Amino acid sequence: MATAPVDFDGLLALSGNARFGAMRQRLLQTLNDEELNGAIIHCLMRALDRRIRTDIAAFLLDEVVKVSVPSTSGRRSPGAAPAFGK
Repeated sequence: MATAPVDFDGLLALSGNARFGAMRQRLLQTLNDEELNGAIIHCLMRALDRRIRTDIAAFLLDEVVKVSVPSTSGRRSPGAAPAFGK
C-alpha cells in the first residue's frame, strides 16, 4: 500500500479556500504516482462517512468506465483494469 506524502498536512492547509486552489493543484502535480495514490488513500481513510465514500467510489467507477470502454474489436483500452469476475 502506498504511503501518504510527507506534505499531506500542507495539502490540507491549502484546501477549502478557493484562493489556494491553484497552489494546491500545482503541488498535487509535483507528486509522483505513489505519492498521489497515497494522498488519495489517506483522504479516504480519514473520517469520511460512508455516504461520501460511496459517492467517491461511484465517481471513480464511472471514470474507469470512460477510459476502459472496449474498442470496436472488443478489446479493452491499453492499461484498462480487467472486468470484475474475469
